[in-house]
Amino acid sequence: MATKTTNYWGVTRALGGWALGAFLFGLLFKPIIQNIFPADLRDDVIILALPFVAYFAAILLLFILGINLISQRLHLSIPNRTHRAVEYTIIAGILFGIFALFQPWTIGPYRFGFGLLLLSTLAFILWSHVMPRRAKDDSLQPPYTKNAVTAGLIVGLLITALIAGGFALTSRPKEPYGIRERQWNFMREDQKVEIATKANRDYFAGYLPFFLVYGLLPGLVGFFLIREFATPKASEEASV
Repeated sequence: MATKTTNYWGVTRALGGWALGAFLFGLLFKPIIQNIFPADLRDDVIILALPFVAYFAAILLLFILGINLISQRLHLSIPNRTHRAVEYTIIAGILFGIFALFQPWTIGPYRFGFGLLLLSTLAFILWSHVMPRRAKDDSLQPPYTKNAVTAGLIVGLLITALIAGGFALTSRPKEPYGIRERQWNFMREDQKVEIATKANRDYFAGYLPFFLVYGLLPGLVGFFLIREFATPKASEEASV
């Protein structure tokens, strides 16, 4: 236990320290160059890009730190049956994100497809570093209990509702529906009604189904994990 704690602290100190240093460099770079570089050099593209590179490096280091800590914490603690189910769900998110970007029917999935593709890809990178138990050990795992399935369903539905509902509420169309305010004020009432009707129709037909999928994918991940961890293991059942 002491070795694992030491590993956690060592990795956190190294990667977290470098990430903090990169973030502070990006934050303090602009005030510093005001007193160091001449005015013509401060406008150089490379100089202006340095804070962005520093912030990007900090985010990347934190992501690597997260991968390391999670992979250590979950190493050989997740049965292959659950690891595979989560992996397939993440792959489904990648495929649906690609489909959303290139489908020609509605703008809703296109607007949010890149975010889904990016998050699913990052999740796949993270999850691929989590080592599951051997596949042949699945036959030794106890079956899922009714309480575990119920707990997984509750958590999964809650995650789905929070994410899908959040996107649905924040993305609901409202005046002036993408039109300039000044132009909207000069429109006739029948024109406003027509634009509002079209915007709401596109929202319910093109956006809401995608938001449901957006929330369903992490909801499935939550369901699989809670169902697994809420199922009593053989040693626990024996002690009971």
